[in-house]
Amino acid sequence: MPIYEYRCTRCDHRFERLQPVGSPPEACPRCGGATRRLLGSVGLVFRGSGFYTTDYRRSGDGASRSEGDRTESKAEPKKESKPASA
Repeated sequence: MPIYEYRCTRCDHRFERLQPVGSPPEACPRCGGATRRLLGSVGLVFRGSGFYTTDYRRSGDGASRSEGDRTESKAEPKKESKPASA
């Protein structure tokens, strides 16, 4: 169950409640007035493969690249661009 933060519309009292998702807002514990649910920030941590910081980080020894990436880059010859003649 998530913790929701509320603010009273009458006395501006702020409080938190542990409630099930989709439950109606509670009355203010201080004055009994109507409350509004506040939006808060959520901390996110991206871990594992598939994210930019783990897949494309450059290191001195190339350890962050997978074995498949190293073999594919060796197999493709580099194409040289020739200037167009006028």
